Amino acid sequence: GGGGKKPLLSLVCIFALACSSQAAWVINKSDSQQETQHIDTTISSDIILNNKNTAIYTDRSSPIGNLTINNGVTIQVNKNNGKGIEINTGNNGTAVNNITNNGHINTRGTGISINDRSSAETITIGANGSITSASGNAIYVGNSSRVNHIDIQGATTGSGGIINRGTIGVQTTTQPNGIKVTGSIASTNNRATALTNHGTIHGGINIENGGTLTGGRQGVNNALYVAIHNNGGTINGGIKVGEGSILNGGIMNYASYYGGFSRLNGNIEVAGTINGTNIGIQNSFGTISGDVKITDKGKVTGNIWNQGTIEGKIEIKGKVDGLIANRPTGVIRKDIEVSGGTITNNISNWGTIEAGIKVENGANITGDIYNEKTIRNGIDIANSQIGGNIVNSGTNASTGNISITGTSDIKGSIVNQNGATFNNQITLEQNSKLGGISNAQGSTMSGQLNLNGEVGAINNAGKFDSTLTLSNKVGEINNAEGGTISNDITINNGGSVGAINNAGTMQNITNNGTLSNITNSGTMQAITNNATTGTLTLTNSGGTIDKITNGTGATATIRNQGKITNGIINDGGTLTVFNDFRKDESAANGYHTIGEIGKTANGVHIENNNGGKLHLNAWYFNKEDYATNDERKNNALLVDGNYAGITIGDSFVNTQGLDVDKTYNANTLIADKDGNAVGDKINNGQGIDVNKLHSVSGIYKFENFGGKGEYRAIINRDELSGKTLAQSIIYSQRVRNVNLSRILREATTQVFVSGKEGEANGKSLSQLEQLHTNHRDQNSQNHTFVIPYYQNFSADLGNNAKLKSNSS
Repeated sequence: GGGGKKPLLSLVCIFALACSSQAAWVINKSDSQQETQHIDTTISSDIILNNKNTAIYTDRSSPIGNLTINNGVTIQVNKNNGKGIEINTGNNGTAVNNITNNGHINTRGTGISINDRSSAETITIGANGSITSASGNAIYVGNSSRVNHIDIQGATTGSGGIINRGTIGVQTTTQPNGIKVTGSIASTNNRATALTNHGTIHGGINIENGGTLTGGRQGVNNALYVAIHNNGGTINGGIKVGEGSILNGGIMNYASYYGGFSRLNGNIEVAGTINGTNIGIQNSFGTISGDVKITDKGKVTGNIWNQGTIEGKIEIKGKVDGLIANRPTGVIRKDIEVSGGTITNNISNWGTIEAGIKVENGANITGDIYNEKTIRNGIDIANSQIGGNIVNSGTNASTGNISITGTSDIKGSIVNQNGATFNNQITLEQNSKLGGISNAQGSTMSGQLNLNGEVGAINNAGKFDSTLTLSNKVGEINNAEGGTISNDITINNGGSVGAINNAGTMQNITNNGTLSNITNSGTMQAITNNATTGTLTLTNSGGTIDKITNGTGATATIRNQGKITNGIINDGGTLTVFNDFRKDESAANGYHTIGEIGKTANGVHIENNNGGKLHLNAWYFNKEDYATNDERKNNALLVDGNYAGITIGDSFVNTQGLDVDKTYNANTLIADKDGNAVGDKINNGQGIDVNKLHSVSGIYKFENFGGKGEYRAIINRDELSGKTLAQSIIYSQRVRNVNLSRILREATTQVFVSGKEGEANGKSLSQLEQLHTNHRDQNSQNHTFVIPYYQNFSADLGNNAKLKSNSS
């Protein structure tokens, strides 16, 4: 009988041993009451703890069931570092099923902690549930721990949000996302993020249906505003910010510790909003194996910044309020594509873009597209707008071809700078606009230019080897001092250029379209104007031009203040020429020509061929006439061709050696290549109009006297008052002397004394003293006698200068 009881005792012992080794939920209902549940447990009543470390925890390492906190239940743990739910490590870790919180967990420490080597199937914060952790993470997943899925429907707030050092999610296509947020995750710590991953997340991170993540303002490196930080971890499945969802802080795929590396195997897709500051999306010391996409509903405030590798593309269909930057260590395998989207700053590349940059479908980039390194497939702008420049900068820059098509509008310029060489193609379609092309000092532009649309300006200060054959509209072509445009410029029929301004070196210019102005202070080769519409105004301002030709039916005006080496040819057009001169008190005769015109192959300064009309608007001659062929070849204006078609306007004669009793011949002022006077043949055979001859000093007028073209000097009474006190005295003295000479033939005053104090008007006074040199020759046959006359005056001219004169 006694032997029959032993098996029963053995079963009891086995049962007791089994019960003692099974994992249990331990619930601290209060500081003094504790309850244990071995399988599933549901919390239906509030828990308030002041002295306990944890409200609910596990005490064994074997599997255990579900934990549910009912709606409306509050768990309050007031002890410092006190936790709400803790899955303890035990000997080999503890595995629990689902943790569901529909109530409110308020702690000083971590809200839910999955300690090292432990696991949970799911963690769900229900729509009415919340976690508020004052000093710890809202949810913590420890080293080598696993949670198959985290679902945040309610409000989750912690000093560090959610932090993962283990594994979240499973590697199958049938499982839900690793982390799904339709509620909110917020970090109350200014130096922490809403979600940080150091481990592995399978299935990615989805923020959808109005979900919100909020990071600390200095969440990374005590400086960067970040909501999601993949810090040396791996995310398989990407990150999605759905329509209506918000990240307050950016997304970083960045290992902040030495030797770390972050990897995101999937896309970053934003259909909602990222409210960042400096960071919108950043990949540094990491790899994104997919794309970065901002959909047409998406908006990112902050920069998209790459210092690692993006295996896919960056696609912007929405708005980026910031820049896209590919840093020197950055590699983007596919395109940066802005398709209908907006970027309020630059696209800047210091690294490598193995495809290209595409801006299309009405996209708008407010800033520049800037490149310092490699864009292999170039830049394509189609039916879009760029507010700034397209910049190729530095000796390592290789931008590739630039194509601007459709109705695109580039407000800025294509800029080649800082020693860069641009040797690719630029294509501008007819309906597109480009603000300009600029080649800076020390840089070389040698690519092929296919310009059919409107260009604001072409500016060069470096070496411009590209050929400019223009059938389009160009506002200006500017070549700065030191700049070289090494090939010819041709403006085709239908093309137009507002102005060409040269201070450097240029080659030939041929205008078959419309060219309004050329200004030259540098060196230019031949200029040929064949345009039959509009007027070309050419100002040579101290520069050198090889030669100028104005073709049949063309109209031009030349203002020459420089040198035209091989003359001017008007070949059947209408041409007006101003050859400038200036008063120069240091010059031997008081004036010198600013404009210098050399001779054509036919030995003359200007040719007027094929029925052309040539008007010489203003001309300076250094004498009143030229007596011999040799003198005319060296001093006269030499012309050839259709003399009758040459008209001359105002001509200015230097009268320093003028003899008031001599008759001069104006027709000798213009000659042919052999020095034969041809002035009588111009003006349709009427010769030079003496009424348009002027004394450069303004003292004399000229009148017809003698035969055709002959003239003599008379006093100009209009200059009696002069322009200054000193000059007026000189003029009035001249009037007296010349009028006496007219009345008495050769009478003039013989006693003349003047004095000057100070250097002001010294030149003028020397002119006054020279008035009496004409008739001081003792051998003159002219009669001289003294007129009883006396004058004395003294004038204060200011600046310590005085003028005195006595005459009798």
